[in-house]
Amino acid sequence: MFINLASYVPVSTVDDLGYASSVIFFRGCDMPCWFCHNHKYKHGSTPQDIINIEELLQRDSMLTSSITLSGGEPLLQPECVEN
Repeated sequence: MFINLASYVPVSTVDDLGYASSVIFFRGCDMPCWFCHNHKYKHGSTPQDIINIEELLQRDSMLTSSITLSGGEPLLQPECVEN
């Protein structure tokens, strides 16, 4: 399975208040939010195998306590969510 990955931050202390988190930035968004601070992620395609992302998250898990999904719009990629 592939996701449209824009960027990955191994450890962030500003994206999940009070926690160290790994941050996954997705590409693609169809919302015209005037306050968006991630315009560079709205368009484009950089498919990445989800296995690679899982490996990064596993590697960094000793340093973090949460995962933050950002974008673009993560919910435009429902194939990333397991039922």
